[in-house]
Amino acid sequence: MPAQETFFDQTVGNLHVEVVKTYDQRYAHEAFGCMDEAAQTYLWNSLGIDESYSPVGSEEVLWEELLDSAREDGNQLSFFVVNEAEGGSDKSLYVSPDWPSAEAFAKRRMESNAIAIETFECPSNECGAVFSYRRITCGHSVPPDFCPECGRPMKPTEDAG
Repeated sequence: MPAQETFFDQTVGNLHVEVVKTYDQRYAHEAFGCMDEAAQTYLWNSLGIDESYSPVGSEEVLWEELLDSAREDGNQLSFFVVNEAEGGSDKSLYVSPDWPSAEAFAKRRMESNAIAIETFECPSNECGAVFSYRRITCGHSVPPDFCPECGRPMKPTEDAG
């Protein structure tokens, strides 16, 4: 893979997502061709393209805007490509001229595959509050929140799921 440097590299379960910086315009264009409509819309919004165009069906406009924004020094172009590997299948999902947009896209991809619902209860017999949260766990233990009723630390319920 023509990459200069890996900027993001994370694995959750069997999903591996990375962001690489490349100066290879052909590789960036191949990655661009793999982007789905949601990824194109995300790029469109991150580039702040004039709203007089529609992101759907405007791949040529989007590619030209991407090239204009990818200029680093003079005519040197740099791109950040988000790649995903899952179950033996590798694919490029997103290409951006800037690191923050690519990182945000990669993290959103990881989050969409790492969301768990956890239930917490207040250990206080007087309060007894029970709350369910949608938490991004990414395989790490997440400390319980404080009870919104009494302010004591919440604990995971035994039947969490």
